[in-house]
Amino acid sequence: MRDTLDPSHLQRICAALGISPEKIQDCRRDDTGLNNENWILSTAQGSWLYRIPGRGTQLFCSRRNESKVYTILRPFELSDEVIFLDAESGWKLSVYYPDCHAANPHKAQDVQAAMQLLTRLHQLPIRFPYYDDHAARIQRYFRIAKAHQAAFDPEFEPLRHEILDRIALMAGAEKWVPSHGDFLPENVLCFPDGHALLLDWEFAAMGHPLEDIGTICHHADLSPESSILTAETYFSRELTPAETNRLFLSCASAAILWYSWAIFKLTVSSNTEIYHRFAQRSLTFCARYLRLIET
Repeated sequence: MRDTLDPSHLQRICAALGISPEKIQDCRRDDTGLNNENWILSTAQGSWLYRIPGRGTQLFCSRRNESKVYTILRPFELSDEVIFLDAESGWKLSVYYPDCHAANPHKAQDVQAAMQLLTRLHQLPIRFPYYDDHAARIQRYFRIAKAHQAAFDPEFEPLRHEILDRIALMAGAEKWVPSHGDFLPENVLCFPDGHALLLDWEFAAMGHPLEDIGTICHHADLSPESSILTAETYFSRELTPAETNRLFLSCASAAILWYSWAIFKLTVSSNTEIYHRFAQRSLTFCARYLRLIET
């Protein structure tokens, strides 16, 4: 892990801001994420967040698609303000909001802000460039991890097949909406006045509403009761039994696709402990939620 930002990146940032390197007052690494390398910089003009994509990230998402999505979303004020985004490398410079915080999935006010934001996104009269859902991503991520000789846990295959079989039973019955695809607590930025913004749109596509909710439940390692409460905040009502089953399936499918991502990261990263823990937690979470689905 490097402690200083490479001069080539500093030059790129300075060119985008129209300043010389000595105008950068502070530059520090933000280690809160699992994947990308993020840096927070301060200048007389304000504060900025610079993203360097993690190793292998380009296999799982499209930075070119992300660039298009940011353009589509610009009129709606749902996302962070981007200064530049390189559609090939994924390098991104955006405004940093120092008075804000990542959503706390255990805090009612933050959950409310996050679900209101997600509702706005899902109801937008727009269409993202392509369609994607958990079923397709489960298969895609599995192929990527397998191609890199990742070591799958024996529990993985039965869980993967059960999830795909259950999703197949609902084929054609669900609506497609603009979806974030990586709806994690750390990608939801909460402001002091109660509103929120969404960061990092590299997985955005037309998808299914409850899969975004399942993603945040998995990453926050929520209990089934908390997951239901989160979804009910989104719908502003109690869930039907069918919606509860779909929520639990979305939680399980999010867990299994991110499990494949984690064991891929084990093959390319030196920080193996963090990805091993994440992979094992994802498998446990997946199995737990699958058991809750009523047949």
